[in-house]
Amino acid sequence: MGTLIAPGRGREHGRPTIAVFMLFAGFLITRGKIPNWLIEFSWLWPFPWSVRSTAQNELYSARWTDEEGVAFLKQPFQIPTERGYKWAGVGYLPGQFLLFASVSALLPPSGRGSLSARAARPTRRQPTPRLRLASQWHPPARRRRAAS
Repeated sequence: MGTLIAPGRGREHGRPTIAVFMLFAGFLITRGKIPNWLIEFSWLWPFPWSVRSTAQNELYSARWTDEEGVAFLKQPFQIPTERGYKWAGVGYLPGQFLLFASVSALLPPSGRGSLSARAARPTRRQPTPRLRLASQWHPPARRRRAAS
């Protein structure tokens, strides 16, 4: 089974992408400080939805009063206080997964892992190393030292 991303292509983009996800999640840069033309990233990416859902799940629990939870959500992180965001985040993440999985299933295969590329280039089969069972293994013979 092959990887989803070709080994040389996706690795160099991983860390900057995660940094941007973290940046617009709402706790490094709060929603009030994100410019209006970049606020769509906060609504489209999955990481802010999981942060909102997790924060509301924790702060609306029995350990906190409603006043404490709302004050903490509003004050440092500016997370929306409507209780619907808790379940919207739970539905958004599987919904986004299903959307992108169905789109990728409908797209034709291309690139390094496609069937046509594999069929055009015959591969040489490497011999598999022979494994020994524990009952077949014998310790190497010791050499005797020459008497001096």
